Amino acid sequence: MKRLTLALFLLVLLCGAGSAQANLITNGDFETTPWNLNNGSWTIYSTLQGWNLYSGEVEVQKGMFGNSNPTNYVELDANKNIRIGQSVNLTTGATYQLSFDYFNRQQSTTSGSMQVLIGDYSYETSALGTQWTTLTTSFVYKGSSPSEILYLLGTGKSDSYGALVDNISLLQTSPTPVPGAVWLLGSALVGLIGFKRKRKA
Repeated sequence: MKRLTLALFLLVLLCGAGSAQANLITNGDFETTPWNLNNGSWTIYSTLQGWNLYSGEVEVQKGMFGNSNPTNYVELDANKNIRIGQSVNLTTGATYQLSFDYFNRQQSTTSGSMQVLIGDYSYETSALGTQWTTLTTSFVYKGSSPSEILYLLGTGKSDSYGALVDNISLLQTSPTPVPGAVWLLGSALVGLIGFKRKRKA
């Protein structure tokens, strides 16, 4: 009986591997920084912890444009449209949920639009609104590479007034597909226990 309980416990652990919902994004709220911005201020930086800057610089603001809380966020059009990104580990066939807070600074579909790219998945927005909005989407990762880069791009008019982004989250919402070898191991464990019980009888 003890061996059967142990085997079932191991099977549950193996089948549930990879189903935990940990945020795959590092510094998605932009609070992990080497600086201390005053509320209601902004500065342009050449580095951003956890992120690669493909346009050379990024503008970080704090507590401006509808953000009543004194938190940091980025603008995807500093002196020009910018692109930032970071590498994330994904599993082929798994489902992921992407969410982020968005504010269209200029309230213009031609100025404050943005795009998120990861693998072959793309999500675009130019939503208007006088308050920050949390946008959520999901996708199945169909690529074969275990590592992809999640990009955030300013796509509107390059006029130094762009999309504002904060609290980026990427969660795996479906379990990691269990390899055939794991199922084979589980079947062998159950079969072995059944064989031993039969011999005792």
